[in-house]
Amino acid sequence: MALQWLEQFVKYQGLSREFWNFIDREGINRKDLDQQLEQYKLDTFSRRAQFLWKLQSIVEKVVFEYVNEQNNSDVADLVAKEWNLRSYPEIDKFIARAMIDRLPIRHDTMKKAFQAICNGHFLSYELYAQGNQQLFVQLFVRTTLLLVDHPSDVVQLGEIVLPSLFQGIDTKGEIMKALHSLLMTRKDGLADYKAMHQYGQLFSPDELVFNQGMLRIIIPILKEKKQDEVAVKFLHNIGKKVSHLIGEEMDLIDMEPENKEEQSEEISFAEGAQETYEKSDVQGKEATVALSSAKHEMVQRLIMEVDEFSARIKGGLETLEQQLAYPIGEDYAPHEEYEEVIARLKEENQRLYIEMEKIRKKQAENEWRRFKQFVQAVGGSQHHYLLSELYEESQGRSLANLEMTKGRLMNLFNALSLFGVEPTTYGYSIGQELTVTRQELRERFMMLQPIASSTDEVRVKIVRCGWTIYGQVIVQPLVEEMKES
Repeated sequence: MALQWLEQFVKYQGLSREFWNFIDREGINRKDLDQQLEQYKLDTFSRRAQFLWKLQSIVEKVVFEYVNEQNNSDVADLVAKEWNLRSYPEIDKFIARAMIDRLPIRHDTMKKAFQAICNGHFLSYELYAQGNQQLFVQLFVRTTLLLVDHPSDVVQLGEIVLPSLFQGIDTKGEIMKALHSLLMTRKDGLADYKAMHQYGQLFSPDELVFNQGMLRIIIPILKEKKQDEVAVKFLHNIGKKVSHLIGEEMDLIDMEPENKEEQSEEISFAEGAQETYEKSDVQGKEATVALSSAKHEMVQRLIMEVDEFSARIKGGLETLEQQLAYPIGEDYAPHEEYEEVIARLKEENQRLYIEMEKIRKKQAENEWRRFKQFVQAVGGSQHHYLLSELYEESQGRSLANLEMTKGRLMNLFNALSLFGVEPTTYGYSIGQELTVTRQELRERFMMLQPIASSTDEVRVKIVRCGWTIYGQVIVQPLVEEMKES
């Protein structure tokens, strides 16, 4: 009886009307049920919510660690085993499946979107989620609950972060939806701060596999809002509590308050919050904040503008110095104000060059870190030492097995997709024939042979896919011209 009602309990997320309808329909004695609820420590709303929160976190852990496991029945098996190792009451795969079916990550594409967040890749999340904000907002709420001074700060942080990521988002509305899905709203529809606080105490930051990636996505946004008190305190809490999760990116956070007065105010605030809300305090691998294509373009434009402006200043300085070097009369001497102007221009020119070099250096560091993160992912435990397996197979050191080879290659392309690398044929299929103009052929495709056709329109066949990084075409699809019959 226990497993039967527990599956429905998970399915309906607690003792809902649907749950009681099931109990009555199955003829389960309510007094016996009350005893079992007490036995399994599910006799209060708080305990029931904590059971569901923990089960959800185990589902997410399995989805993250078993990247290639797409079948939800197999995922449910793994979840049940993982749960039963350390948690109570014991569950079976049907109970685990009931939780999976409640979550956005029941869909294959949303599993990949979730893994993208875990790895700190917001652009990959956008590609897989296709406009779905629900998953990101819920994970954002859960991450911030572990680090805020007060649960009400979550909404304020959301108003800073979410509009920067989702254009036109109804921030408060989406956060309330997330809280409702997490059993953190009251009967009147308002946020339940007590439940939110309990969630913050239930988990340590290391327990939730998406925390590391989420922080890497939101830290740069918060860093730009350092005039906001809530953002500053949240960044300060990150530095105090989870610096081990963000590794080298600690330099993104200014740990020192700007002056002693601000520091004393912050300590006083934290102590006051501590009296009311005592807070308890995956994989540790280097990664970097994946820049969005818009930010990347902005950096490129900034570099170009600095280059152009510096060149103009340099040219102006040379002209001015030449004019001053050849005075009209023997008694002519440069006026002091000219010397001051020249000095200021030289100083500004030098400053701009320094800023430009910093931008270039940071860009190179980000590219190196992203590449290093990819090698660590495919070469390390996250993808079960995939690179080593493929290398050994290529050297003939492991037994040839078609299914194993296929699985390893699938793992490799799944790993590539998490880093924004995706194949593209512009929606066509390999082998498909199409007619394109010469201009389109030059701009969108590659050919190994010169065009033989004398007409403006050319009949071609797709023979190889191209490749994109975060949606930007890096390698164009390969086509061959079809001979006229």
